[in-house]
Amino acid sequence: MTYQKTSWVDHIVDPVTGDVVQQGTKVTATRMNKMEQGIADAQVLTEALAQTVIGSPVISGLEFSASGLTAQWTEGVAYVNGVRFEVNAGSIQLSATQGQYIYLDSDGVLKNTPSQAIADAKCKLWYFATDANSIITSVDSRNIVSKDMFVKQTEVAANGANKIPRLDVQGKGAFSVTGEATGTQAKLDAHTAAADPHTQYALESGANFTGSIKSTSFLPFIVKAAGRKSWVIHKTENSNDFVIAPSGTVDGEDWDWTKSFTFTETALHIAGRTIDAVGEISLTNGTKLREQTDVRTLLLSNGNRFDLVSEDGLRFLANFDENSASARFMRFDMLGLNKTIRSLKDANGRFRQVDYYRTDGTTLFMRTILNGTPDANGNYPSMTIKRYKDDGVTEAYSGNHPIAYDGDGDYTSFG
Repeated sequence: MTYQKTSWVDHIVDPVTGDVVQQGTKVTATRMNKMEQGIADAQVLTEALAQTVIGSPVISGLEFSASGLTAQWTEGVAYVNGVRFEVNAGSIQLSATQGQYIYLDSDGVLKNTPSQAIADAKCKLWYFATDANSIITSVDSRNIVSKDMFVKQTEVAANGANKIPRLDVQGKGAFSVTGEATGTQAKLDAHTAAADPHTQYALESGANFTGSIKSTSFLPFIVKAAGRKSWVIHKTENSNDFVIAPSGTVDGEDWDWTKSFTFTETALHIAGRTIDAVGEISLTNGTKLREQTDVRTLLLSNGNRFDLVSEDGLRFLANFDENSASARFMRFDMLGLNKTIRSLKDANGRFRQVDYYRTDGTTLFMRTILNGTPDANGNYPSMTIKRYKDDGVTEAYSGNHPIAYDGDGDYTSFG
């Protein structure tokens, strides 16, 4: 609505006669409030125009460099939603293992945030991705505007060649791009609506390409779905590594590098661990492989042993013998028995009972007992063998086996 001006006139009185020569305009609260409101409306309009026309560009400076997790910038001039700020050189501490944006806030202070939306709403400057100790990549996100784009009124050419044309009520300028004003908009609309206007450009809803898509950005591709964590494909700046990583939060871009896949020139790393020199692994449903310290987990060309560890922590050894074409399995804690106790010594000096303990030295593994009446040579006719469960008390097996001897009293067979 057009502002209705008030025509103010002076109040004039004849100094001799005292007659009112001209009745002046009265100063009232209504008229003064109308003036205040007009000033306020003009300020709002000015700010709106500044935000729309000028926006949040960088005019000069604000170049960034980095050392460790500290980013430094040079002095510069920038606008935040149409408000001009002259920024002194300074530095800011970056967050570790995070993707973050550096932006100039509406209070004229440089800040960092993992949210792109917050940075876009102000004056976005740079993007940094960090690991625990340093910056691994950076992207210049400044919207740099050349001073040459702003023309002073006194510098406008006589023919108006470098003057921005006045917009009409429909927001259109009094000029045409090609000189053909008639039909230009229709051609533009038809071009935009075409199914495939240019094969070298992608449509927002998708496109098919017959060639390669090349990107020079260190963050060439980000996959985002509302309410879910995002994923980034990241080309490291200072190495030949290629990284795929999730965000730390839902809808965020705070990339969690500790849960990343990293492809180097020689190996694949998952969460920092290398998967290398793998020939073939075939797993069936329910099979689990887990690395154990000091446990052999590979069958080598010059080896014949395979170590297995169950989910409850029990360790078994599989020994493969090519000569006998056999495979033997044994509980690990039953090997290398380090304690044996003999007891029940008879009149001939022979111990009838022998106890075998596991590697802990306290848990009984097996017990043998000579049974029956010994012959003239002091040999017993049978032996009982008992094996115990992990507690060393509960019997897992018990069997009595005969023993045979020859005429000289020498042992010939068992069982």
